[in-house]
Amino acid sequence: MWYLSEKQSYDLKNLSNSLIEKNGWMDQFIITNKVLAQLHVETNNLIVGKLNKYNLRKELVDTLIVIQHPINHLKISDQEIANIAFNHYYIDGREKDPKIARTYRRILNIPNYKPTLDLQFELDKMSKNVLKFQEKFYSKKDSPNTPYIERAGIKFQISIASSEPLELATELSNFIRLHFIAGTVDAKEKNMKDNRQNIIDEIYDVLYCLRYIMLVSGINKHELQKFAHLRIKDIHDREIVR
Repeated sequence: MWYLSEKQSYDLKNLSNSLIEKNGWMDQFIITNKVLAQLHVETNNLIVGKLNKYNLRKELVDTLIVIQHPINHLKISDQEIANIAFNHYYIDGREKDPKIARTYRRILNIPNYKPTLDLQFELDKMSKNVLKFQEKFYSKKDSPNTPYIERAGIKFQISIASSEPLELATELSNFIRLHFIAGTVDAKEKNMKDNRQNIIDEIYDVLYCLRYIMLVSGINKHELQKFAHLRIKDIHDREIVR
């Protein structure tokens, strides 16, 4: 997992598999959607100047934990997520540009950016560049003394980040729905089909946009890993060992 240590990622993968084996993938997908909704709410609080660092850190870690459920159940590889960043891909038969190149072109007005193959370096660099650009672009709406977290461009970017958890939750809900109606006339008329690639696309967006939340709120990877160590152990002892 992008923000966790190698050991934590290994422990988390095993925890998720145990929870799915015990409770079923659908139960864990529903819990995932609940956590994603809570992250949406806590992130929106940033937009109105209500920063509760403890709550936000908890929701960030819980999001990292529950995203492992669709990754495990759908057997999504790290490379598949990385491909969203670096390579052209297809959703519903439509070709999509690599997301890093797309962001540089659409937001930063750099049409031919060539990223390195170091995904974490590129995403860290890009998120900082985007925040700087948005802060400057919307600066006319701010007074000279406006705190960083209350600047219009920062609020705008956080509003985008807050929407991503709900988009992933929608795709997970569609996956659950398709489980029940696959092959029916209803599914055919609604053109509902396998949305695994849509889920990968939205997982990438959520994981990437966590960077904006962390940068704006001043939460670093060390804090997340320290909290995740306790959280993963607590869930394991409470849900698996008991």
